[in-house]
Amino acid sequence: MKLEFISEEHEAFFLTSPTRFNFYPGDIERLSMFYVLGLMPELRNSVSALYDVEQGLIIPEGLNDGFQTSGSKALTLLAFSLFNNFQEKKLRYPYRDPDDSSNFEYYSYPSLLNIFAPLDRSFFKYMYMAIDFRFGNIQL
Repeated sequence: MKLEFISEEHEAFFLTSPTRFNFYPGDIERLSMFYVLGLMPELRNSVSALYDVEQGLIIPEGLNDGFQTSGSKALTLLAFSLFNNFQEKKLRYPYRDPDDSSNFEYYSYPSLLNIFAPLDRSFFKYMYMAIDFRFGNIQL
């Protein structure tokens, strides 16, 4: 099975990502992340808010940037998870004062429900491909 693309723009974004974002073309973790980030125009256009090219690291704060929709955030969570098994920082009680000592921070893996539920089913095929690609079951 070969990797498929949702659009020509997605394919171009993916194929140029090693050069544009300064990483080795065989880096499967980053390739799978950029494959997912390329699925939506709003993510392709805002990738600098999600990935620090100089440090080669994701920017978790980008999950809460103003451009994010529920769908783009779900794709970003998947992309980050494929890259480095991302854990999201959360507050125990999100609606309480963050300075309250009982309101501690913790890290949590994104749930599959949080990743898949907000998205139109037309993305699922590409999300599955990204997962298969990340684990070596699909080739370029």
